[in-house]
Amino acid sequence: MKYLVLFVCILFSSNLSFAQEAKPHAYCGTSDEDNKWLDYYLENKEQFHTENDLIVAGMRLTIVGNDNGTGYFQPISILDALCRVNQDFEEANIQFHLAEDFNYLPNTYWNEHADFDAGSDLIQSNPVFGAVNAFISTGAAGNCGYSWQNAVVMAKSCTGPADHTFAHELGHHFSLPHTFRGWEGIDYDTDTPTNSYVNDVSRPIENITDPNCQSKADRFCDTPADYLSYRWPCNGDKISTVTQTDLNGELFESDGTFFMSYALDNCTNRFSPEQIDAMRANIEFERSEIIMNVPIVEVDDSDMQLLYPSQDDVVPNNGLTISWAAVPGATQYLLEVTRHPFTQIKYANLFVKDTFFTISDLPIEKKLAYRIRPFNEGYFCTQWSERTTFETFFVSNTHDLDAFENLSIYPTLASKGDIINIDFSSEKAFQNSRIVFKSLTGQSLHEQEIEVISGQNHFEFIPKNEASGIYILGIETTEGNMYRKVVMQ
Repeated sequence: MKYLVLFVCILFSSNLSFAQEAKPHAYCGTSDEDNKWLDYYLENKEQFHTENDLIVAGMRLTIVGNDNGTGYFQPISILDALCRVNQDFEEANIQFHLAEDFNYLPNTYWNEHADFDAGSDLIQSNPVFGAVNAFISTGAAGNCGYSWQNAVVMAKSCTGPADHTFAHELGHHFSLPHTFRGWEGIDYDTDTPTNSYVNDVSRPIENITDPNCQSKADRFCDTPADYLSYRWPCNGDKISTVTQTDLNGELFESDGTFFMSYALDNCTNRFSPEQIDAMRANIEFERSEIIMNVPIVEVDDSDMQLLYPSQDDVVPNNGLTISWAAVPGATQYLLEVTRHPFTQIKYANLFVKDTFFTISDLPIEKKLAYRIRPFNEGYFCTQWSERTTFETFFVSNTHDLDAFENLSIYPTLASKGDIINIDFSSEKAFQNSRIVFKSLTGQSLHEQEIEVISGQNHFEFIPKNEASGIYILGIETTEGNMYRKVVMQ
């Protein structure tokens, strides 16, 4: 069996909080220095023509945690973040594809990431070539994220399914400046004449109508003037609630739809066409090593089938093999096993490359639930399956038998003296097998020696003198076991 990581979260503390960390005090820590490649690109656009074919960019995603293995970004959040960033780049016809499995990195210093010294150490100690190097950690030097050298870093609390930090920092990674370029570190005050800022702003101030827009601010003419270098809200039309005045005395509001602005996440939804052209050129001409020659395969999650346990099965608490049908297009699955209905108490929360996973030491006589979320290395926008609930009983050591098919035990509601039928087919014969009748605590009440043949098998069992209640009836062999619940009335 192949699997990437297992987070066992059996939680009993009444003081436990499931809230995310508070968001950092600053949004973006990317340097405001001029990008030399962008300078050359803007002066020589005719040399950088690209087609609009899909660009598949390889990514190495590293999830940073603490030394003791705690503090990692949760699996569901990883998939949501990758789904969000691919949606954000869809209009640019750029999609990200994992170049390798998720990389889990236990290092408390890097995870807390209190300053850029920790960040530079993290990035330089984990070099990668041929893919975008992305890190998600608890801290990001006091920011929501930043881009530096050949990497982007995001804080966990700013990388949710509705956040666009990932897109913003990748925009920087692919050469884009802020839309308010030059105003970094300056809080625009509507009571201060704009011409008073001329000596403070590091680039020429762009007017709302400006024939020289290609040499001012971010130098993209389809991103209008924007002087707001702090996080700001938008109105229903996604424009700023702050009215600014340009050098010509014209009033305007900033466009909040641009990922490269500092508008709040509920405002932003796009890169401009000129920004898209620049990013595509940067990838194809400056970072061509990250381009992968692989297709993006859609995952069909319309009919997910959970095979075992079935709904309301009673199963062993130890060595339980959970299985499901392969989902078209999926190469991996997020498997979640929880208490029911207390779904925040998790017993398994992991990425699995097979269509089964064996889990041990589940709680005894408890109602649990499991579900899956399929995905592949380039397609993450999938849904969860419905939850299947089941109950556990105690066994000291067991595993399910793959050779049995179509196990049927009936009736499952029986009275004393009733014949209970057991039907199944087996791929091979088993000697020294037995029918077992157990209590929910695992106590063996009756056993009946049987010989399993290759092919169709039928056995009969008559429970005797049992009190009303729930029992376990099953087949045990030297190579595995199968059980079902029986109710005595």
